[in-house]
Amino acid sequence: DKPELRGRLAEFHLHEGKVGMAISELDQLAIFYEDVGAIRNAIRTVEQILELEPLNRAEYETALLRLRNQQ
Repeated sequence: DKPELRGRLAEFHLHEGKVGMAISELDQLAIFYEDVGAIRNAIRTVEQILELEPLNRAEYETALLRLRNQQ
């Protein structure tokens, strides 16, 4: 996976007003970071998602707590 590409793609979607698509890319990016042990990056990415007011906010808040407990 290429995290920088996902980040750029998320920015592009936001620029185009496609918040749902941006959240989807950021979600995959957070998963990637967690999988490779980059917990701080995963936390920052989930925080970015929460700033976008996702419909499933509670799930991301739970994920953020879980990630913070891994630090």
